[in-house]
Amino acid sequence: MPDTTVKQYLESMRILVEASGKAHKRKVELGWRWSCVDDLVLCEGKQFTYAPKPKDVKYGKIKECFRNAFYLAEKRPDLTYVEGYANSIIPVWHGWCVTADGTVVDPTWRPIERENRDYFGIPFGLKFLYRRMCETKQFGILYGMPPIFVIDPAEFRERL
Repeated sequence: MPDTTVKQYLESMRILVEASGKAHKRKVELGWRWSCVDDLVLCEGKQFTYAPKPKDVKYGKIKECFRNAFYLAEKRPDLTYVEGYANSIIPVWHGWCVTADGTVVDPTWRPIERENRDYFGIPFGLKFLYRRMCETKQFGILYGMPPIFVIDPAEFRERL
C-alpha cells in the first residue's frame, strides 16, 4: 500500500494558501471553486497504485514527464493521461498514465529501490488535453496560463 506523503503535502499546501489569505480571499471574491492548483488537485484528484512499467512501454526523456505521458496516452487508447503530484523521495509535480483500474504506467521515472511510490492526480481525456495544450502552449496543463483553477467547474467536469 503506498504511503500518503503526496496527499499530506497537498493538504499542507492548501492550509498554507488559506492561511496566507490572498489566494483564499481572491477565490471567495471571484467565486472560484479552487484557490490554487494544489487545492484543485487535492479536491479533484485521487490516489493511484504504483506498479513497475510494463515491458512494452519505452522510457521517454528524463524531465519531460508531461510530454512522455501525453504521447503514451495518445498512442495507447487503453491508458489515460494523469497530472498531479508523485514522489519517489519528495512530492513533485508530475505527469503519468494509468490503466482502467488505476494502475500507474510511468514512462519517465526509472525503477528505484523504494518501489512504493505515491501518485495523486487528476485524469484527463485527450480532447480536454488538446484544447488545454493549445491554450497554454505547453505539455503540462495544470500550471499553464490561463490558470486551470479559474475555469468553470462544469467545463472541468468534462475533462474525461
